[in-house]
Amino acid sequence: MCGSSHCIPCNIRQPSCEGKRDGINAHPVKLWTPFFVVCYKERTVKEGRCQADVNGHTQLFHPERNECVSLDMIPREHGGMMPECGTKVDGFYMDDFGRCDRYVHCQGGKYIGTIKCAVGEAFDDTKGGCVPEEKAYY
Repeated sequence: MCGSSHCIPCNIRQPSCEGKRDGINAHPVKLWTPFFVVCYKERTVKEGRCQADVNGHTQLFHPERNECVSLDMIPREHGGMMPECGTKVDGFYMDDFGRCDRYVHCQGGKYIGTIKCAVGEAFDDTKGGCVPEEKAYY
């Protein structure tokens, strides 16, 4: 009969750092989650978890960037909210999720970032920037 940690596979209970560089690395069995591992000389020092950002929003560990990032930097196929820019020409676009107070910057088919308008402003698609909410055209 299983009890305590003896039933949890070793690679989940204690993720391996074999072949990994010193410092933080993606958790080998918990990719695209808030979890990461800290390695030193190919040994697991500890497991870590991404903290919420300054606004209290969840962050996930991005295994390619090797850092904790907001959901808008995580590809949708991995549970994130990163805007699709692959087929768009360079420029600024309305937020994919209907948030009028921000817009997306695409360049070279890649997502560059999201720009948030000041309080009381909204993105105007015809002007390509933020304007007072009552003057914005979507």
